[in-house]
Amino acid sequence: MKMFLKLTNAILLMFVMLMVSCTDEQFLMPKIEPLASRSNAFELMVLYKLSGYYEVIGGTDCFGTKIAIKINSKYLSFFGNNSMHAVFELIDYSDSVLTFKGIYKNMQSSKIDRIIKLQLNLNNNNEKLELFVTFDVEEAKTLNLALIENLDKHSESVIFAHRAGAAEGVCFPAPENSFASLRILEAFGANGAEIDVRTTKDGIPVVFHDDNITPRTCNSKFCIGSISNFYFAHLRQYSKLYNGENIPTLEEMLNFIYDSTLIKYVWMDMKYAQVIKKVMKIQFDINEKAKNSGRNLIIYIGLPDETIMNEYLSNPLAKVCPSLCEIGPDEAIKAGSAIWAPRWTNGAEKSESMRLRELGIKTIYWPVNDVDVMNVILDKSASDGILTDYSPLAYLKCYEINNY
Repeated sequence: MKMFLKLTNAILLMFVMLMVSCTDEQFLMPKIEPLASRSNAFELMVLYKLSGYYEVIGGTDCFGTKIAIKINSKYLSFFGNNSMHAVFELIDYSDSVLTFKGIYKNMQSSKIDRIIKLQLNLNNNNEKLELFVTFDVEEAKTLNLALIENLDKHSESVIFAHRAGAAEGVCFPAPENSFASLRILEAFGANGAEIDVRTTKDGIPVVFHDDNITPRTCNSKFCIGSISNFYFAHLRQYSKLYNGENIPTLEEMLNFIYDSTLIKYVWMDMKYAQVIKKVMKIQFDINEKAKNSGRNLIIYIGLPDETIMNEYLSNPLAKVCPSLCEIGPDEAIKAGSAIWAPRWTNGAEKSESMRLRELGIKTIYWPVNDVDVMNVILDKSASDGILTDYSPLAYLKCYEINNY
């Protein structure tokens, strides 16, 4: 029996080590520093004006024929219509030339293809760009772009990143529902984070998707089983995400979003009705802090079923805590929700979306990962956005659909 237990423990240990080693090897990504720490205000203003949708008019076709470029205070990202995506950090600036280094990958594969370097001349005409792209140690290739539409002319759709950007099966250099994933979520095209709210045995709201702690997300030798079986102190001491982070409390994660990101929307996917009172108090406090400071951030509490909806409506804070209803359009109206969030598999109900839009209620479909479904939902359903595992693809599609 002892031999059997030793063998079982050895197999489990090997499995955990394999998971961790695969993760480290697969998720190669350079350290991203804020552009603001490397650039002066003039350079940033020039960069921001380059955000937009471009046609490739000459040079390399490594991104396809159309490219959406997104730039914020932290990242420069390229999204190509051949499903190729690149995220860059600024590594050098001299003689009006910005040099970036980053990763180049297929948006729908679990593999980073190559390390890529990009050079951009700040003297470029904003309507026409000439860039130089280098893969690994190859010679630089020219990339010529012509502007189709600036970002400031683009009606931005809401793109929620599933599990804070790192849903299972998608190559993302961070654990799901982690601070690390939130740091780079915007570089992958999203402007919103969907996070999963569970509770510990002593009623502390934490952010974790699965009911059970497993090697898929955690290095956890002494915590196996449901999150709700463990007191928070035990969980904090003995269970870590595979990158070494603690499983975050809801309050820690929302404060991190507020302080350290430019994320505009948060969807709290509620798993338990009994923790709603605590969740709504945290939601209210951080929404108020954002409003008072001028921070562009709205946190929505998810209402996935009638039990949770009724618990929400019984709380006086329901009048000031915005919600997102997954049940049906009439329930969204009853709950006073700001968003109706139906599954896309129920069909694109354009008439219902239009009816709700007249009442000031947005429609966000989920989970939309297939390219053809994404085209239909974003173009034909009168939706205001989607929840997806593939936010880079969604970001590009929002531009494409706007420019047919």
